[in-house]
Amino acid sequence: MTFCADVADDNAMHHIAAEVGTWDAFIMNAAHIAEPGPIASARISDYWAAYETNVKSVVIAATAFIPTANKTHATILGVTAGGISLPLAMTSGLSAYMTSKVAMVKVLEFLAFENPSIFVASVHPGIFDTTLFRKAGFTPEMLPMDSELQGIASKIQESSLMTIKVDGWPSSTAG
Repeated sequence: MTFCADVADDNAMHHIAAEVGTWDAFIMNAAHIAEPGPIASARISDYWAAYETNVKSVVIAATAFIPTANKTHATILGVTAGGISLPLAMTSGLSAYMTSKVAMVKVLEFLAFENPSIFVASVHPGIFDTTLFRKAGFTPEMLPMDSELQGIASKIQESSLMTIKVDGWPSSTAG
């Protein structure tokens, strides 16, 4: 089956969910990157389109597709951005994209908690030289590419590196 629709269109996504019926795997890979630049000079319609595509569509997909998930082994994967774990100096001008992807991760965390029978995770494909990468104003020389990160893979896996967290939060569960 093939469907063409705006992922932020509630009616269209519910129609597609009805057509699909029971499903095993659902991958959310839509994204919008607003024109890079400072927040104060952003076009609000372009800036907000990142939230429409990167956050609202996840909520719409959940309301449309979770009711028809395979009850024994459904999986939802939301494709996010590796850049959300990078310092702001490396992603300057991309606040709409990065903040909407952080919000997407939190929505997926809530979906996982609220639907324990469904495996829900956010994943990022790594940092690759793509059209989206270039549209963001980057070149491979500017960022650590996956080959560089492989060298510190064990350090990343054994720590809280590359995770979204609040350092210094006065709670033993923040670790």
